Amino acid sequence: MRIFSLVYLLFYCLTSAMAQDISKKYLDSLGDEELLELFNKVDHDSVKAEKVARTYLERGRAEGDTIKMARAYDRLAQIFSPARNISYADSIIELSKNTQNITYPAMGYILKAYNYSLIYDIRNEYENYLKAYRNASIRENLTQQVYIMDRLIYLQAEWGNKKSALDLQVKRHRIVTDPNYINEIGKSSRSGIKTNANALLIEEVIRSYRCYVFCYLMAEEFELANLYCNKLQRVIEESTNLGSPSEKDWIIDAKMEIEYGLGNYAKSIEASNFLYLLITEENKFTSKFKNLNIYKGLSLMKQKNIDEGLKHLLLADSIHDLGGNLNPHNDRLLFDKLKSHYSQINEPKKTLHYLNKLLYIDSIFKTNYLFFESEHNEKFQTPILLAEKEDLISTLEEKNNKADILLRIAIYLFLVSLVIGCYYFYRQRMFKKRFEKLLATMEKTGDSSRAATETTNEIPPGILNEITNKLNQFERHRNFLNHNISLHILAKRLETNSNYLSRVVNFTKEKNFSQYIHDLRLDYAIKVVLADPKFRKYTIKAIAQECGYSSADSFSRAFYKKNGIYPSYYIKKLEKSPI
Repeated sequence: MRIFSLVYLLFYCLTSAMAQDISKKYLDSLGDEELLELFNKVDHDSVKAEKVARTYLERGRAEGDTIKMARAYDRLAQIFSPARNISYADSIIELSKNTQNITYPAMGYILKAYNYSLIYDIRNEYENYLKAYRNASIRENLTQQVYIMDRLIYLQAEWGNKKSALDLQVKRHRIVTDPNYINEIGKSSRSGIKTNANALLIEEVIRSYRCYVFCYLMAEEFELANLYCNKLQRVIEESTNLGSPSEKDWIIDAKMEIEYGLGNYAKSIEASNFLYLLITEENKFTSKFKNLNIYKGLSLMKQKNIDEGLKHLLLADSIHDLGGNLNPHNDRLLFDKLKSHYSQINEPKKTLHYLNKLLYIDSIFKTNYLFFESEHNEKFQTPILLAEKEDLISTLEEKNNKADILLRIAIYLFLVSLVIGCYYFYRQRMFKKRFEKLLATMEKTGDSSRAATETTNEIPPGILNEITNKLNQFERHRNFLNHNISLHILAKRLETNSNYLSRVVNFTKEKNFSQYIHDLRLDYAIKVVLADPKFRKYTIKAIAQECGYSSADSFSRAFYKKNGIYPSYYIKKLEKSPI
């Protein structure tokens, strides 16, 4: 026992001395890989980390090794302020731009993009990630491409088109779940470094599921976000060495936002309470602490616990004022709720205060949406908020005209309500007529196809008759409900070519192929909903899928275009007036 204690004491003294002092002599005694490993151990200490990186840089210069010098600048670009780090990243790019190295110069652009993200320069972040992706593609570094796709997905989901972000994520997930991807991890790793490819692969899969959750959260598809959150949880639980506390905390954080979005406010509060237990003095007043207070406060207010909810929202606001990471989407929820609250209790000064904060957040949205998706700029309604701000200032400056302002607002609201009411009445009346017309049409429905016995100079009569008969079988067997049906696929199944099939449909059905399929599906939907009360209990999404549509939106648009009413209205009227 005594010997063990002496050995332990000696080891402790040696390691402590090494941790406190990194002499030039000691650094010069290390091999290249040992230097890089030491950097990873001391990277939290910028002074020591710089000494290690500069030793590696001097070694690279002495040997005339461009890539070794780039590798040194890579480390230097990780330990200073964003502006200085960007300068080092430029050195990486300049040194390696004419090389065929698999890692550089793409890594230089990645580091530039990351540091631009720290100062919220979204445009430069995005453009440098694109440059990194192009270089990684040229050098066939698939692991770099996957990492960059991850960052582009987050940027696109947060600031741009949500569907584009999801499409890119589907592509990324397909790559990391391909059995051959593990070979790419080894291929892109530096020679001399020991890589646990399996562990890195699982980390990529975990990151991929996190991307899915984030994409669906940004798109406010909370049920799908919850589905992928559960998948992520299963992957982590099955990965015994990777079930890190940070990953589990991330899931709870995501669940908190998902449950709030789903309207399960008690569960959202429960998740925020659990996260509260994990907060230490060191990470109080961080973005994470701010977000859990936002969702706890919002959920409490939804439960009519106004005072307690307000306390948490104001705490989140105080954390925001201290600086740190900006979370525009959650911050917008915070300021919008505080503005509305103080507006409801008639405190114009505080209302104006949070309106100004809301305008600041929206200015960030506006700038980035103009860059990513300019057509989305209207979403944030900055002109409306500016007009509201002017009204509040006017209210504060002209208290004597308060009654007059209130009267104007009342008249305005009355007129708006009147217009909305008239429009709603007209719309309901119009929809009712269209509904009745649709039912009457269904009663008279017959085969509107042109007889196959009629002839066309474009198609031989025998072929016309054969394809028409096969189309009739296609309709009887309801094969049009197949999601993947297309002109080419159907032509192949009917043992003809696309040209003949298209002409036969045009001639016999008097419509193009796409409209033909749409009409078959929509007529089926109308009939089955009319005939089967159980079918009316399905969601629009479920009905859409049953009828061959990939989404509820495409089904609703097609239904409205053909019938002038939405499927939800059609079902509602059938429920009220059973046929």
